[in-house]
Amino acid sequence: MAVGLDDAAGFVVGGIVGLGTEAVEDYATGHSMTWGDAAGSFVSGGIVGVGAVNAPETGGISFAAAVGGGAGFAGNLTKQLVDMGTGEQKNFSGKDLAVSTVTGAVVGGATQGLLKDAKIPGLSSGRGNASAVGRAARTRIANGNAKAMSVKTAIKAEVGSQAVDANRTAAGAAVDTTQKAMSCQPGQGSCK
Repeated sequence: MAVGLDDAAGFVVGGIVGLGTEAVEDYATGHSMTWGDAAGSFVSGGIVGVGAVNAPETGGISFAAAVGGGAGFAGNLTKQLVDMGTGEQKNFSGKDLAVSTVTGAVVGGATQGLLKDAKIPGLSSGRGNASAVGRAARTRIANGNAKAMSVKTAIKAEVGSQAVDANRTAAGAAVDTTQKAMSCQPGQGSCK
């Protein structure tokens, strides 16, 4: 599938969700958000958002694991590069990159297999919900019955996709929060 408006909306909305999730995790663990944390969470959330948009077309645990691993890799790489550029981090950590990649793949695959879709009225369940509108628009485009998706429909579709994946996002955030709480040691720069 070519990159389209729905993928762009998926990246932006997913990035915003990722950034918001990072802010909540940082608050819960007493971690001070760096520019790298913000950029990395936006990139990884954006990748997961694009994955959520395309999941109905590709689906499956292996797809979720690949998206999760890719998001973990890209997000951590972005975080480290930005933090190194701002002086927040001195050296690149291949270990952190590997852990983020593996954790993203495992959490993505596990949550896809174990957690059901969230049922949020109007967004992911009920007549005319946002997720269903997006699926129908993508099907019409794929079948040649429509040439493009409007911006409004693309955003509605992505918000619906994010709502469907709300349980998975919450599970991933719980894993991230636990990792931060275990690794965060006061006096080492990133903790309050």
